[in-house]
Amino acid sequence: MEHFEKPGHLLLVFFLSLISINLSTASTTKEGEALVKWKSSLAPSPFLSSWSLTNLTSLCTWTGIICNSAGSVSEIDLSRKELNGTLAEFDFNSFSNLNSFTIRNNHFMGHVPPGVENSTKLQYLDFGNNNLSGSIPYQISHLQELRTLDLSDNHLEASNWSNFSPMPFLTTLSLGWNNLASKFPKFISNCHNLTSLDLSFNKLRGDLGRAWAFNKLHKLEFLNIRSNSFEGPFPPGIVNLSKLRTLDIGYNHFSGSIPDDIRMLSDLEALYLCSNSFKGTIPSSIGQLTKLQILHLYDNYLNSSIPLDLRFLTNLKFLYLYNNSLAGNIPSQLGLLTYLEEIQLFSNNLTGNIPSDIGNLKLLTYLLLNSNQLTGQLPEELSNLSNLLVLGLNDNKLSGTIPIDFWKKLSLSHIDFANNLFSGNISKDINFQGFSYINLSGNRFTGEIPTTICKATFLSLLDLSNNGLSGALPRCFGLADQLYSVNLGDNQFRGTIPTSFTKSCSLTILNMYNNHFEGPLPQALANLSPSQKVKNDDEDDAVNEFHWEMVLMGYGIGLKKLEQMTLAKEKTEEMLKEKEEALRLMEEELETRG
Repeated sequence: MEHFEKPGHLLLVFFLSLISINLSTASTTKEGEALVKWKSSLAPSPFLSSWSLTNLTSLCTWTGIICNSAGSVSEIDLSRKELNGTLAEFDFNSFSNLNSFTIRNNHFMGHVPPGVENSTKLQYLDFGNNNLSGSIPYQISHLQELRTLDLSDNHLEASNWSNFSPMPFLTTLSLGWNNLASKFPKFISNCHNLTSLDLSFNKLRGDLGRAWAFNKLHKLEFLNIRSNSFEGPFPPGIVNLSKLRTLDIGYNHFSGSIPDDIRMLSDLEALYLCSNSFKGTIPSSIGQLTKLQILHLYDNYLNSSIPLDLRFLTNLKFLYLYNNSLAGNIPSQLGLLTYLEEIQLFSNNLTGNIPSDIGNLKLLTYLLLNSNQLTGQLPEELSNLSNLLVLGLNDNKLSGTIPIDFWKKLSLSHIDFANNLFSGNISKDINFQGFSYINLSGNRFTGEIPTTICKATFLSLLDLSNNGLSGALPRCFGLADQLYSVNLGDNQFRGTIPTSFTKSCSLTILNMYNNHFEGPLPQALANLSPSQKVKNDDEDDAVNEFHWEMVLMGYGIGLKKLEQMTLAKEKTEEMLKEKEEALRLMEEELETRG
């Protein structure tokens, strides 16, 4: 038996549909008018050309606007549109269905309006990377549906946090890079669903030693409070955040020891405890954090040896332990960490040899062991580091010759061997092409500079001073346009300065004292045309030849680029003394005449 709808029931459905359509149309019109009103308060922008009262029926196709199935605005995304203005004229009351509002990466100024609480369905609010200022309104915490709140990278200030309500569904809170100057915002401790919390680069202060700050945030996976003024011991509540994958408490004033309980953070992938006042040992329990990829403990007062248990960190990519007081040998077991890309252990008290096992680290790009007390020779195995770009071994006690394969195989951009006891010739097999920085000063290198150095066309700094190098400079020397600093002082070089320096060279520092150079200054260095002359500061006579002694005396007024140039230190000092004596006698004569 078929069922037929009664006519009255059909009419009711029809009228209800009409009412729904009219309400939807009215809502769309209201939203469109509110957007156009806000647009008129902003600086003109081509990105908002579609926002027009003559185009209300196409509201859902306007730039940055997304509508729900009923045609009401549900999302506004105006990120990266170069917009200028304020939020003062944005009518949050007009957007009852808005669940996402993004104006990230623009130039908005002024305050965050308290009226933001009127868009009660908001789940995603991102005002990051603008120029917003003033206090964060407590009304924003009335948005109880919010999942993400990002106000980072502005100039916002702290509020009276006691007026803030807990936000039960909030998972991401980003307030970093602002001017928040207060103690830890207590309302955050009651946002139990937080998985990501960023308060970095503010002026927050206080002792986080009390457990209440983090003891209810068991879902946290990302915690960043870097660059504030927090103090006290390592916050004890943190070790109970078992889901943490990133922990950054660097650049604060935490002190005391690193707790052995840090091993409880078994999911940790990145650990930043840098630039605090932690002292004592590096706990061997860190070796149990087997998922760790980044370990930054630099700029503290740690004075232990490097724990052998670090060998268990087989996923580690970045090891930064520099600027501490670490002692003992560099563990050869670091050679087991084959994912390592950077090792920075400089400015410690490490002793012994450089482990040959480091040659196993084929992904290594940075190796900085400078400013320690390392001894012995450079391991031949380092020539296996095919991806190495930066090698810093300066200010140690390393000795011996540099292995031939080291020069042949590696394609470095930055090398610093200064102030060691290395000896032998500078190999002609060096792959100079990629170098931008070479410092071999303060060693015992001998022989001539190889002509292959002329392939270093990207070189910006060359320091070979304080060695036993000799001979003439290669004729092609100085072809690198980016070269700004050359120091060849305290060697036994002879001959003339090559004329190959280009007109476009950027040289600002040239130091060649205590050598045996002779002849005129190359024209390109002096930045002089042949018709120009150099004038003595004290005399009216013009000098046709531009000699190195002239530069030393400061007569080279045509030198627009050179800020420092010394060639014959002892002779210069003698000439200056003679000049001072002449001036003194002149002054005495003037006084006598007076």
